[in-house]
Order: sequence, then C-alpha cells, then structure tokens
Amino acid sequence: STPFLYTTLFRSLPYYVVTRGIRSMADLRFAGGHMLIGLLFAASVGVAEAALQHNLFSGLQSFYGVQWQLTYQLMRGGLVRVQAATPQPIVLAFMMLFAIGLAYWLKGEQWRRARVTALFGAIFIALAATFSRGQWLAAAVMGLSIFAMRHLSPAAFRVLLVAAIVGGVGVKMAGGDTTVVAALGALFGSSPADLSSIEYRKQLLDISLGLIQ
Repeated sequence: STPFLYTTLFRSLPYYVVTRGIRSMADLRFAGGHMLIGLLFAASVGVAEAALQHNLFSGLQSFYGVQWQLTYQLMRGGLVRVQAATPQPIVLAFMMLFAIGLAYWLKGEQWRRARVTALFGAIFIALAATFSRGQWLAAAVMGLSIFAMRHLSPAAFRVLLVAAIVGGVGVKMAGGDTTVVAALGALFGSSPADLSSIEYRKQLLDISLGLIQ
C-alpha cells in the first residue's frame, strides 16, 4: 500500500497544485521562478562536483541507509560525470535542459546582464560535466530552435519544423543514418563501449520507427 500511496501522491498532488494554484501568467512565472531556483541549486552542485571531481551527495546514503542515486562514480575520459542529488548523470542532464528553456523564458529582456550570463554559465557547465552526449545534442537542437523562433514567424517555424522531421525520416529511409552514426562515433566515440552505446541508440530508433509503423 505504501508504494501505491507514494505513486498516487507523486502524480496527483503536483497536478492539483498546478491546476488550482496557477490562475494567471503572473502565477505561472512565480512558480517557474521558484522551480528555476531549485534547478540552479542542482547546477551549482554540478559545477562544484566538476571542480572537485567528486560526487558530493552519494556518500550521504550510507548515513541515512536509503539509496536514492548511484553509490559509485561514473567516469568518462578520466573525468567524473556529475550528478548532484539526482539518481544518475543523465537525469541531471535532462534537468539542465529543462533549466535552459525555463531560464530563457523567465529572463525577459535582461539577456546581457551579468547575473543572467552567470546563470546560463552554471547550467551549461553542469550539463557539459554530465558527459551525456544525447543531451548535448538536444541542447544544440534547442539552441537552434530558439534562434529560429527569434528570427522566423510562427508559421515559418512550423514549416521548417515539419520539413526537418520529413527530411530526417527521408534520410533514415535512404540509409543515411549509417553515415550519421559513423560521424557521431568519430565525434563522441573514444572506446568500444562508447561506440556500442551509439549503436544501441540507433537500434532504439529502428525499433521505435517499427512500432510507429
């Protein structure tokens, strides 16, 4: 009963708070600002872990007797993959991706202020130090999307997005994904394990497209 209660509260309580507590754009920005504060704390821990080359929270699990994240340090290229208080580096990388979008929305017109630059700097450093290559690519796509939305009309951006999706499917159907995988391997692959990880993602894409069909 305890897992059921936890799962129910975990899913229903945020929904209740969001649907009942946020009634205006000001409320949404207020809630988003506090969420960003939590994400920036995670980013600052990630920056500290990158500098110290040590996961700060993993050792606390032995004191509390509760495991909530990896109890060992993941390495890549001789460097520690930061994870802050998240279960593993990939989770922190996803959080930093969300933080980029949220911070961009909340920043308003203060793009070149020093504190805004420091904010984004901490987020990008933490994201880079997770060594999560998929999230690196996602951040690049997000950056290109933000750039396009700033310079294109909504209608033109939608056309560009559809064209990119259709083009990607076309490249896949023509067998061009093999070339893409080879390029990713040359860019990110430093060991047989890295290359097999990239190939594994290709297989996931193949299975996903098969299920969609």
